[in-house]
Amino acid sequence: MNEVRKEAEENAYLLGLAEKDRGRLKNFIRMVDYMVIETLVSTNFVSMNMLMEEMKKDRKSGLYNSTVNFEVQMFTPD
Repeated sequence: MNEVRKEAEENAYLLGLAEKDRGRLKNFIRMVDYMVIETLVSTNFVSMNMLMEEMKKDRKSGLYNSTVNFEVQMFTPD
């Protein structure tokens, strides 16, 4: 009988801890979300600053180079 009561008390204690953790889980998820968004914004900001610095450099040609080749094909209808 004593073991049953101790097991019930332990289960009640663990259930109380689980309830507290469940209440804090929402705040933890919100904090992780804020940290991820802050990191993404910071990465985007650094990337855009690097792009702006590259665009401000004096160049003889443009920032991007592209090449277009046309092949000559003869079409002879029947």
